Amino acid sequence: MVRSCLTCALLTAGLLRPGATTAQPPTPAPRDTTLATGLAAGEADAEPRRRNFFGRKSHDAGFTTLDVGAALLLDFVTYAQDQASREQIELEPGFKVRDARFQFGGRFRIRRPVTWKAGVMYDGPSHSWLVRQTGIMVAIPELWGHIFVGRTKEGVSLSRVMSRYDVWTMERFTFSDAAIPALADGVKWLGYVPNRHFLWNVGWFTDVLSEGQSFLVVRQPVYRARRVGSSPAPYFIDTGEFPARSTRMAGPEIYYRPGNWLFGTEYYWQKVGSPQMNNPLFHGGDAFVAWVITGETRSYNTVGGYFRSIAPAKTILQRGPGVWEALLRFSYSDLNDGPVQGGRFWRLTPTVNWYFTDVTRLELAYGYGTLDRFENSGVTQFFQARLQIEF
Repeated sequence: MVRSCLTCALLTAGLLRPGATTAQPPTPAPRDTTLATGLAAGEADAEPRRRNFFGRKSHDAGFTTLDVGAALLLDFVTYAQDQASREQIELEPGFKVRDARFQFGGRFRIRRPVTWKAGVMYDGPSHSWLVRQTGIMVAIPELWGHIFVGRTKEGVSLSRVMSRYDVWTMERFTFSDAAIPALADGVKWLGYVPNRHFLWNVGWFTDVLSEGQSFLVVRQPVYRARRVGSSPAPYFIDTGEFPARSTRMAGPEIYYRPGNWLFGTEYYWQKVGSPQMNNPLFHGGDAFVAWVITGETRSYNTVGGYFRSIAPAKTILQRGPGVWEALLRFSYSDLNDGPVQGGRFWRLTPTVNWYFTDVTRLELAYGYGTLDRFENSGVTQFFQARLQIEF
């Protein structure tokens, strides 16, 4: 099925007020990217780390530079369920490789900035290897931006455009994964007008090669949306498959960053063109507040429209505290409408992130969630840990 995607956003940068971290020599804080050259193929996944203690370097391959990288996510989760939750869904605690990936990229040695990206990933939940963001990006200042051709993110949702390794929570909010495709193949125009704080994404995509690589399935003539409450778990909400011709989605994204605080919310409504099921409307989103206790500020790429990971002022290898971040998120998803009863699920999740260095992080999260499905309302408590390493 061929899909088209159009997103447009008005963005203004939050106040940047880096705070003091400890009584140690100051380290220059990463600044927001505002130059058109601050975007490469892969977008957020191509962002270089300020310090990489594993020695990742750029190599000379003649006609192009060559960057090689890898990353790993290790998850552990256990649960506490009430009787209603146990009747709804069977959960087992466990340890799992959530994500392991290899990434390659570079810039061609020609006058016009042309960058390329290639990636493969082992996906723990599906036990399969997948082609991730892969393609070529050409800077076209005559069109106020860049053109990307290949497999990429469609541009809907700031948290989805961000790299999985930069997002402040272990997983993106439930409705995002249920309703927004992870990747698609096509052409995307990323535009940026620096003097007006205005950016946009316009794209044409097809899922002929990536069909089935997302929790959302929209293929002629079938629709299905489903999502788990935590990474190694079975599906909590699931519409099942039903006839459909199209989907349309809209919603606001609002973020505000005063210094070492970050406030954000996204909420979407998705209308499914299915006369047989009375054209159901699904909706969901999240709201969160994050506080960097050690005082650093999460930098922002104004050209690409996404936040980066947090760079410690002083890592533990420099005998510093690294970065400590605390946050609280509420998420909600409603996949019930008329004859379609995919379930309603809300979850409150306090999380603590400890960034040892720019490329290593430990995440600890507790979740309290309620699932209304199968004519029952069940409560599940989640206890999660994740270790993140980038090379």
